[in-house]
Amino acid sequence: MVEAEPQLAHRSESLIKQTAAATPLLDATPKRSCPSRSARSTTPSAPDDSPGSAVRTIGEDRPVNATIIHSLDQHSGSVSAVLTAALVLVTGYYAAMNRRAVQEMRAARNAALLPKLALEFHRLGPMVVDLAIRNVGPGAAIAIDVEIEWLPVIKDDASKIRWRRNLLSSGEQVELAPPGDRNGNLDTLPKVYRDIRLRGAMQDAGGKPYVVEEAFGNITEWRDLLGDAHEIWRPPEPERRMSEAFARQFDVDGVSRAVKEIAASLLRHG
Repeated sequence: MVEAEPQLAHRSESLIKQTAAATPLLDATPKRSCPSRSARSTTPSAPDDSPGSAVRTIGEDRPVNATIIHSLDQHSGSVSAVLTAALVLVTGYYAAMNRRAVQEMRAARNAALLPKLALEFHRLGPMVVDLAIRNVGPGAAIAIDVEIEWLPVIKDDASKIRWRRNLLSSGEQVELAPPGDRNGNLDTLPKVYRDIRLRGAMQDAGGKPYVVEEAFGNITEWRDLLGDAHEIWRPPEPERRMSEAFARQFDVDGVSRAVKEIAASLLRHG
């Protein structure tokens, strides 16, 4: 028993030494640490070709769309202001175009109703003229109240005539006798008078008033140019037809021959 105790003590001492020698080796072994949850979430994962990777890709696109929607929500006021300004500009443009169209339509309507009086000489024969007032505008002239003034060549009292008419249709004219003798007045009028003025007022068919201010200037020059141009006077067609019909109806030539025969018979029996 005495010999067994030293052997047991020696074995225990050897076991303790072996255990102490193995302990530094265990401490020197690197320890594997488990990555944290935050590190796993921020570290990009390698692309995976497995069937489940498509689901993960769709899931990764959803945050991008959500970011766009969130950005639009944050700037919704600015977007609304821009769209409202564009709508205001478009509306203003169409309003301006409509106003312009209305103005053009109004101008066209007024032009269609516009009367216009003009002066001209109406030739009754080769050397006889009257003063003609013609409505050359597209609309009728209503409530005409004008004064015709003949301005003389030599400073003297002008000849004034007031003329009124309730209606003068478009293209219609009236003839007024000029002052003085009408026989050969184509030559005498330019020697006495130099200008003709027409002043007064009238209205169109819509009741809009107009000021009449017309003139036939430099009658002397007009007569000289008329003679130099050798303008040929032809009788108006209605008057010519009337004279021919009158001659056929009453046989003017036959009446003239009968009168001559009666005169000759009276001379023979006288």
